Amino acid sequence: LKTKTKRLIASFYDASANYPRIPMMIPFFDEVYTFEKKDAEDLKIKYLPNFNPYNSPVDPEDGKPFLFHVSSDRKNRLKILSEIAAIFESQHIDYEIILIKKTKENHPYIQISDRLLPLDEVHRRLKKASFQIDIQRERQQGLSFRIFEAMGLQQKIITTNAKVLDCDFYDENNICIIDENNIEIPKEFLNTPYRTVPKEIYQSYTIENWVKTILNFQ
Repeated sequence: LKTKTKRLIASFYDASANYPRIPMMIPFFDEVYTFEKKDAEDLKIKYLPNFNPYNSPVDPEDGKPFLFHVSSDRKNRLKILSEIAAIFESQHIDYEIILIKKTKENHPYIQISDRLLPLDEVHRRLKKASFQIDIQRERQQGLSFRIFEAMGLQQKIITTNAKVLDCDFYDENNICIIDENNIEIPKEFLNTPYRTVPKEIYQSYTIENWVKTILNFQ
């Protein structure tokens, strides 16, 4: 690859704590970026958060409040999703939560499936939602794509990642940080409309700005 380009760039959106090969790959690149601040400091590489795939906010579809989430099974994920679903159930807010596992199971709140949902179907259902869920991966502090996707779709998000508190787009009206061992979601969060992120802040997290940063466009 280096024979084909003057600048070879890498961007990691996983933490080296989960992928120990990352430090070994760094010397092969001219520039290296990471969404993990700790890795940026420890490995002496550049920090760049993940991006919002929508360069302009997407107008929400009209309809009743609705939570949509689909993800693969990981440690404690079923427990967390079950408790969130129970809260939405108690508040009579529609939701659809799908967990992908190796084997199907019956669950009162969660659809547990052994089959992946087609990507176009995920996008279709997601665009109808007004709430998303983001469960932080073990040994990872960087913000996932879900945080930024929710911004683009103008959806509220429930997250276990408290690092979002440090971000300039953080708004307690739009982002609810939960403790996975004691999950509480304020009624005000569930029953108030999404508050638009200021334009200049929104634009700094778009895919367009991310690409310009990576390629050093002026």
